[in-house]
Amino acid sequence: MDGQTVIITGAAAGIGRALALELARRGAHVVVSARTDAAAAPVLDEITRAGGKAESLPMDVASPESIRAAVTRFLDSHGKLDVLVNNAGVWAGKRTVTPEGFETTWSVNVLAPFRLAQLLDGALKAGTGKVINLSSVQHYKGDIHWDDLQLERAYHGAKAYRQSKLALTMLSLEHAARDAALKVNAVHPGVAGTALFRNFPAFIRFWINLLMSTPEKCAKPPLQLAADPAHHEISGRFYHQLRPRDPHPMARDEAARKRLWDVVSGQAKV
Repeated sequence: MDGQTVIITGAAAGIGRALALELARRGAHVVVSARTDAAAAPVLDEITRAGGKAESLPMDVASPESIRAAVTRFLDSHGKLDVLVNNAGVWAGKRTVTPEGFETTWSVNVLAPFRLAQLLDGALKAGTGKVINLSSVQHYKGDIHWDDLQLERAYHGAKAYRQSKLALTMLSLEHAARDAALKVNAVHPGVAGTALFRNFPAFIRFWINLLMSTPEKCAKPPLQLAADPAHHEISGRFYHQLRPRDPHPMARDEAARKRLWDVVSGQAKV
């Protein structure tokens, strides 16, 4: 990864942190994106103390203004981007709405990755052009609620999360189909006891942390797509950990993917 620049959202902890450390060990210049510079500081310190290269890029992925400001800041000092890893995600226990007016899970898990890929399109094409979206096996249980995407009538945290990961998988495959100059893939990295589950009851978090995988192990699938030469030209696939797998039938439905792309394009207003 020498000479390559990578942005990782949600890189202050969990899978994002583990991936940032490993990519830096492989020579990448890692842009650690978290809500604040202070949140990113421990990861930057760990990378630089080990002799790696890293910088902070503060960004609140629930805010389009923050995303645009972060992209502008990045482009002011970088001519290219080799890999964008959309790792930041949320599983909200109760329905909340962003200042923009979208349900938070949809905003963070769907609109933010879409916006970032579109705003960084030129920089990605000047680099190796990889977009890695962290999805989930939960997308298989999801549905796109076309008449209630914001789940105003019947909200449930799992329902919102599953819909968002199905939408992200669909958009990943549609993006790949629309633009052969980029390599866009979705990947289920495994389940680790990360901050994703911070809204769960304490007893559930206890068992998740006890039984689930580690962030380091879950970082291996996106690492493979980012760094393994055998995967450099792969695009438009869904990976279940280290292996490609057929995604949800809706992600293979071209008409449904195109419909969703049009909806999200209108919402994101990039």
